[in-house]
Amino acid sequence: MRHSLAARLLFLGALPALSGVGRVRADEPEAPRKLVLDVDFAVANVNDRSLIQSLGREHQTKIPYAILGVSGTLSPHLSYRVELNGVNDSVKPEPFLPSDQTPFFFPNQADPRYGVSSKPEGQFKVDDYKNSGWDPYIQEQYLRRAFIDVHKAGGRLGVVVGRFFVPLGFLLEEGRWFTVKDLTHIQAINNQTDVGAEVYGSFGGEDSFHGRFFTAVITGNGNPYHDYVYYDFTRSAAEDTNSAVGGVASVRLFPLKGVELRASGEYNYVGSRVAQDTTVQRSKHNDHRLVVGARYRPPQFAHLEVFGEYAHYQWGLSDTSAAQLPGPPTRTPVNKNGYYAGADLSWPLPRTWGKVGAVVTREELDRDDSMIAYLAARDMLGVVLGKKERSTIVKVYAEVGRVTVFFFHNDLQNPFPQVSAIVPISGPLAFSPANNSKVGFGLRFRASF
Repeated sequence: MRHSLAARLLFLGALPALSGVGRVRADEPEAPRKLVLDVDFAVANVNDRSLIQSLGREHQTKIPYAILGVSGTLSPHLSYRVELNGVNDSVKPEPFLPSDQTPFFFPNQADPRYGVSSKPEGQFKVDDYKNSGWDPYIQEQYLRRAFIDVHKAGGRLGVVVGRFFVPLGFLLEEGRWFTVKDLTHIQAINNQTDVGAEVYGSFGGEDSFHGRFFTAVITGNGNPYHDYVYYDFTRSAAEDTNSAVGGVASVRLFPLKGVELRASGEYNYVGSRVAQDTTVQRSKHNDHRLVVGARYRPPQFAHLEVFGEYAHYQWGLSDTSAAQLPGPPTRTPVNKNGYYAGADLSWPLPRTWGKVGAVVTREELDRDDSMIAYLAARDMLGVVLGKKERSTIVKVYAEVGRVTVFFFHNDLQNPFPQVSAIVPISGPLAFSPANNSKVGFGLRFRASF
């Protein structure tokens, strides 16, 4: 199926009717009807210590994504983009029915009463902290993005309709990333694709104070798994199970040269409550977010960038679902706050070969979410509210032409590895010290034709 999809896309790109410029939202008009093909893939070797109990999956070499994109401008007011990813290795859980011989806690358990069958992958595809997926985006099968962009000439006002990157916080494509394993948790939570419509625009002059704004209506199911919303594993992960749409608003301000300020908000719910089986996993959850960030590139030193974001999430069960949950009252909503800050320093290589650089990022984020609140209310697994996860990420890279060679080390401290099936909850190794660190290297190739 992967080959047939790629062949169809290449055939589509060869049609004369689709020849147009590939730059979307261009600030300057370009000659129409010139096709642009984009290729983006990586090959990496990653040692993920959280998977140490999963039969060697902690050390793997694979391709996390292989993206083929087609884009163009059919007229001064109409452009488009389509991306297919033949790998689809996103961070998704799988249901698992543990036996008496499996001494781990699995929050994403199968339930045969509702046609949800158990899968062996559930032993190592649990949540954000233990998962063998390397791609941060949840897709619709092999479709990553597909949208049309109707705009004024020059791109200062427009409307996007289709599947697009949700404008929340700094987009991954604006920074330096290689796999989900070298991202902060906040970056992984904020970056998602979803279906809907987006209005964007620019204001001010380029030589003075100026900015851009984005408002979007989305189906709201871009990634329901960050808060353990495992509704129906028998369907596509991207299929919308919400009863209402979500809303997103974002503004980017450029008050001084080299300075960017950004604020984003999202009001949304994920999942749908099953009246006859109200659980943490099978209920409607809050998914409200506020993200503010800033970055600075010194005009006199273009090879340095400092950046950071603060995030406030309101998660947990909706009030109506929490009221029907059996047992002790479970706190809701659950507030999850945190930040990350970092710097990217690079240096040009001689003879315009490229550049080398390093990125260092520090993150602190509340571990609290719906599962932690549920376990804390029932005094299970030694879990309490108010603990933090902390990580320090170091990336070293060399860009030579279209190829980037990289190395990274993600030192993640997870306060409750037992919740993520990283350590056993019974037996001689129960609640033993765990390591959530990740080390990887590889290369990424990106080109446009």
